[in-house]
Amino acid sequence: MSEMHAHSQQHTKAADTRDVRAGPGDAGRADRPAPLPKSDQYRRRTRSVVPFTAGVILIGLLAIFVLALI
Repeated sequence: MSEMHAHSQQHTKAADTRDVRAGPGDAGRADRPAPLPKSDQYRRRTRSVVPFTAGVILIGLLAIFVLALI
């Protein structure tokens, strides 16, 4: 066995003795951040985006319809 292989075997054995696995449903739970609370300003801003987006889409459709007639 080469010196490098023997060295990696020692690390593998050490890792196996401390092997701790997550139980069912625990995988990644600690890695996920908790969602921040939404402020009133954020809610107002997101509510105003919907009519703006709908208006832009309607203007675009109207422009396509007018250009198709020409």
